[in-house]
Amino acid sequence: MAISSLALTALQNLVVSVNALNKAFAAYFVAHPTLAAVSSVAGLPASGATGRVGYASDGRKVGEPAGGGTGVPVWFDGTNWRTFDNLIVSA
Repeated sequence: MAISSLALTALQNLVVSVNALNKAFAAYFVAHPTLAAVSSVAGLPASGATGRVGYASDGRKVGEPAGGGTGVPVWFDGTNWRTFDNLIVSA
């Protein structure tokens, strides 16, 4: 099955766009250090750069009981650590 020149051009443009996006993300994360460590909810820093990300090892997903969190990725909004569905993280 031959690929049309139009499809090939579109695919090449997509690859160029993805590469540019990857470079932009890399530049952002160099300029905005992230929290790399895994931490409990209680151990998350009380302050820091807005937009920092981390992982709360005992953070609760929707439907998990208090004290039964299995961990969630989190981000800092400048005041609170939040889950990516925008809830304030809790253990």
